[in-house]
Amino acid sequence: MNMPMSESSYRMPLNQLLADMVEPTPPPLMVSGLKIDSRQVVAGDLFFALQGVHDSGLKYIDKAAARGAVAILVESEVLTTLPQCAAPLIGVDNLRNK
Repeated sequence: MNMPMSESSYRMPLNQLLADMVEPTPPPLMVSGLKIDSRQVVAGDLFFALQGVHDSGLKYIDKAAARGAVAILVESEVLTTLPQCAAPLIGVDNLRNK
């Protein structure tokens, strides 16, 4: 899931991208790419902080934000346990399967 929306400069509003997936509706921030690896995040990307086999994306939310992530998706059940972040944190139920 490390891919730009397209080779052109196509961007999509976050609230459209996540329509019917989260409550409350997220802000209409513009998203230009989707990333699961914080090292590949560039300004405008949406970072998915997923639990991996050997590591957790939660450990890298600050790095993703520092690299310009427009927002960070996390599992809903951990949202309230996370410290403040420079990018908006958005909880999604069953994130890995969305």
